[in-house]
Amino acid sequence: GSAVVPASARGRVLRQAWRRGVEVRSVREVAGTASYAVRRPRVALVRDLVSDTLEPVFARNSGYAEWLLSDRFGLDVTSLYATEIDAATLLLAGVTGEGYDAVVVPDGFSTVLPADYPNLNLSLPAAGMTPAGLLQLHAFVRGGGTFLGWGQQGITTATLAGLAPGLEMSVPLTGLDISGTPFAVDVAKGDPATRGLEGRTAAFNFRDPVLTGGTPLVTYPEKVRSYGYAGGIELLAGTVAVSGQPIGTGRAYVCSFDPAFRGWPDATQALVGSMLMTPPVGPDEATDVPLPSLGSLASGLLAASRAGRGTRPTVFRVADADGATLRAVVAAAGAPEDLVWDDADGQLAVYAPATRGLAGHPPAWVRRVREGLDAAGVRPLTVIA
Repeated sequence: GSAVVPASARGRVLRQAWRRGVEVRSVREVAGTASYAVRRPRVALVRDLVSDTLEPVFARNSGYAEWLLSDRFGLDVTSLYATEIDAATLLLAGVTGEGYDAVVVPDGFSTVLPADYPNLNLSLPAAGMTPAGLLQLHAFVRGGGTFLGWGQQGITTATLAGLAPGLEMSVPLTGLDISGTPFAVDVAKGDPATRGLEGRTAAFNFRDPVLTGGTPLVTYPEKVRSYGYAGGIELLAGTVAVSGQPIGTGRAYVCSFDPAFRGWPDATQALVGSMLMTPPVGPDEATDVPLPSLGSLASGLLAASRAGRGTRPTVFRVADADGATLRAVVAAAGAPEDLVWDDADGQLAVYAPATRGLAGHPPAWVRRVREGLDAAGVRPLTVIA
């Protein structure tokens, strides 16, 4: 950002700027250069009950977002739950003249552990909104509102509400080992959110979902570069870090990463500021994006709820010498076809994605694998079932 100070402070400013490599110019020099309108938006921040319940033990993603928006940017922020959006809070607030300009949906509760241990993301699809709430969210953006979502919760909200056409999310079960490190990313031109920020910058990846398609604004380069320990990062090559586009007279943005993570990644916080403080587009620039039908919303929510939300994988890991036994026992146990095998570091592991929820009994084939390994005298290094 820029600051304007009185001419009487020029000497003091120059001394500080020289030490920090900051350029100082007179107002006369910049007169006539491009300038852009900004606004001070009123923001609805969506919170989730799972994160609220576990807050005494784990930090909330929405807490990072609230600090950034309220404390650092000084915006008017109101916390809402999905049930309030379902109850037409966004649209009714506009009718009463106390409406919102932007909706922010951060990720829900999640854990990230090092190496290939299974991580949990208990975010509800679309933050728990019903089809009625998603339709209202779409109408809010089409009417000039701004949407910003990140992590699995924000991404599913955008995709199910028809705010991110063509964007696809995957969560690699294994092979991508990122316990938290900055990555180089490339910021493209052509959108108000990236104006003045174009070029190479950094985003903090905390084993984030992998995005493809959509309308990329920030991407991982083909030659991926991390600024800390990370494994399997070639899976990120050319993928999308931020997608965004006009929807009607509003705009919708989706980030794979948390741009407010623990309040310290300045580069991505600047993106958030540009996204939220840019006024809506005019009627002449409106973009026609189809309103999703109730049927498609209902089927999308059902599919998302079955795609591993609130579930965990089953894992068996053995020493390499016992690998043949593990393969034979799994083959005889009637395991599902979508298993993932990982042979590395003198060990063999098999993963079964989204085997079951966090409560309840494992399927019968898991019990048969455990019994088969016991019968063969193989003691696994890891069993999560």
